[in-house]
Amino acid sequence: MRKIFVSLLFSITGVVVFGQIEIGVDYYYMGEYRLAKKYLEEDMAKNQARANFFLGEIAFKEGDMEKAAAYYNKGLAAEANSLINQIGLAKLLLKTDTKSGEIALFEIYRKNTKNIDIVIAIGRAYLDNGMIEKAETKLREARVINTKNAKVNIFDGDVVLAKNADDLGNAVGKYEQALYFDPNNCLAYFKVANIEKNVTNASYSIDKLKEVIKKCPDYKIAHSILGRIYMQNGFYPEAIEAYQTYFASTDEYTIDDIDKYASSHYFLGEKEEREKNNEEATMNYEEAKRLIEKGLKINPNHFVLNRLLMYIFAKTGDYENGLEQVNKLFTLRPDMSGHISTDYAMYATILKGLERYDEAIEQYNIAIQLEPEKKELYSEASDMAKIKKDYGLAAIYYSNFMAKKAEQERKTNPAYKDEMVDLNSLTYNYYLAGANSSKNIQLLTELIKNESIINSIIEENKNVNTDSLKTNISYFSKQYALYNLYKADSIVDILIKQIDELLLTENRALYSGHRLKALIQHAINSDVKEGAAKPYYERVIEIITPQEEISSTVKPILVEAYRYLGYHYYLIDDKPNTIHYWTKVLEIDPENNDIKAVLDGWNKK
Repeated sequence: MRKIFVSLLFSITGVVVFGQIEIGVDYYYMGEYRLAKKYLEEDMAKNQARANFFLGEIAFKEGDMEKAAAYYNKGLAAEANSLINQIGLAKLLLKTDTKSGEIALFEIYRKNTKNIDIVIAIGRAYLDNGMIEKAETKLREARVINTKNAKVNIFDGDVVLAKNADDLGNAVGKYEQALYFDPNNCLAYFKVANIEKNVTNASYSIDKLKEVIKKCPDYKIAHSILGRIYMQNGFYPEAIEAYQTYFASTDEYTIDDIDKYASSHYFLGEKEEREKNNEEATMNYEEAKRLIEKGLKINPNHFVLNRLLMYIFAKTGDYENGLEQVNKLFTLRPDMSGHISTDYAMYATILKGLERYDEAIEQYNIAIQLEPEKKELYSEASDMAKIKKDYGLAAIYYSNFMAKKAEQERKTNPAYKDEMVDLNSLTYNYYLAGANSSKNIQLLTELIKNESIINSIIEENKNVNTDSLKTNISYFSKQYALYNLYKADSIVDILIKQIDELLLTENRALYSGHRLKALIQHAINSDVKEGAAKPYYERVIEIITPQEEISSTVKPILVEAYRYLGYHYYLIDDKPNTIHYWTKVLEIDPENNDIKAVLDGWNKK
């Protein structure tokens, strides 16, 4: 290194005047080192000194100082008076012998005080070594030479970010100044676009990239960056169009581009699926899959591509291949911390498709552990439990979903109340858990071993026989049913209150809460003669019958209410009311032979 310094002092004789900054150099300043190398190596024959200098700069940025020195020396071998390569060697010297490096740079500067490119290059040598104050000195000197030079303003913006990476607004201002003085400066457009995409100003960043594409058509990477910004901001059709253009115009794309292109198709597929456009969703999933397979040929262990492939198998119902892909994905990252909650939710979807419901629920538990604030996971887990017909577990998950939803909503709306649709779903889950518990002996055998459920029942009913609860399946079944039915009963009261408040202002047939209350009361006390459900079925009739048109979906509810009330009055020997309600049944369901037989028998008497 000492020899390098000596040679520097005696070889500073010429001045290199920089011409137009070409693509490879701009790619270097954009941080696109792979593409910069490609362009610089292709351009080597045209200007070996400059090409080797920037290859040396890339090596410096990548931390390979030996390779950087080799490139700078190659540049000097091609052009002995190359000032930029002399600056490169002095820049290396700053790392090992700061004083000697500064002397070397000063000697270069002393003979080129009016050469703005050389002054900026010296400033960048200091900046890349973290010597910001000295870089700022060179920036001031460059401004004295020509404050309206775009390269000065770009360097100014780079210095701003080196001092404070969060000072984005100030940096953008410097790059905008560069564009003001040189509206065709491609690098400045990229610099502005790169910052604006990081400050959630995607539209401005997109506009700048569109200007680059128009003014600098040889900068193909603009299409890639544009696609990435579109994708990250949810503009999936636009992202796909940008990547289509990029892939069609060059072979410079990377596996990261394939990843983003495939992701755009995948997320558009999800959007189409949510909107019930199944044909379009399938088309996008298939295109994403094609791109993923292309990427996996380059790198079979690319984690994101393997993740997306698992998601697509889950979405398209290819569960056997999905399970194989799950195994591969979790082999690539065995530790849970290497995954996101959606990985486990998709795994659960695959297991659901294979009818392995218990395992699917286990995966949802892991997903919730990873991201407990993601309320949708609780709702999805609830749906999975319902498929297994474990309605009590479904209710627990759904209760947690509602709690998370309320917690999040009250951050912006302190007066938020649980929505009626949610209260209805939660009530129905608890009701089904209570009404159907005795029908599923296998589930009861599992539940009686669940200490948490046992403790919950005891907490709600202090008079329960603890020993029988833990050992007698029939006793447990009855207590578990009552536990869930009383839960349902307390929640449906909240729902009914909201419905009754709404009925005061709106003429709508909101009968669901009262009908649910009737079902719950009947499940708690099934003796129709006592009429536990009677007042609630009467209220259902009051709400439905004033409607001008009663839909085909509502008529069976009326039949249910009329049948119950008619049977109640039949059991207490109230013939007029029995005839009244059962006649109402026949008005809707004239083929109801059971009721016809009773009424016909009475008429014959």
